[in-house]
Amino acid sequence: MVSRLQTWPKRARIDKQTVWRLSAGKVTRPRDRTIKQIADVLKVDPRVLTGEMPAPNVTHESEPVTSKSQLNLRVSDAARNALILVAQRYGVEQSQIVEIAPFLFCWAAEESLRQRKERVLKVEVACESARNL
Repeated sequence: MVSRLQTWPKRARIDKQTVWRLSAGKVTRPRDRTIKQIADVLKVDPRVLTGEMPAPNVTHESEPVTSKSQLNLRVSDAARNALILVAQRYGVEQSQIVEIAPFLFCWAAEESLRQRKERVLKVEVACESARNL
């Protein structure tokens, strides 16, 4: 049986290339008509697709909403080994590491940007001092 999610492009009358460009991020500003067509077929508010509104909890036929779901994702052997080693070293479940990873990534990226900004400011001050000499 083909699910509703697999056939939505055809029912929305959107060609495969448009779907590919949207999913690959090649379209920076999709047409309002395209967003509305997709939203109508998926039976969601168009603002959900644009990120202006949170997505509702989605359930598949006879599948209950749970607080956890399975994420199937390919990772390298090195990443998998690192996950296992970190989980063993700190005595936590691998799933706990995966759940906190996005936060840690954002924190590390923002800290890196803050440090770079400080270094750039120091260089600018040094350049200004050199110009004043």
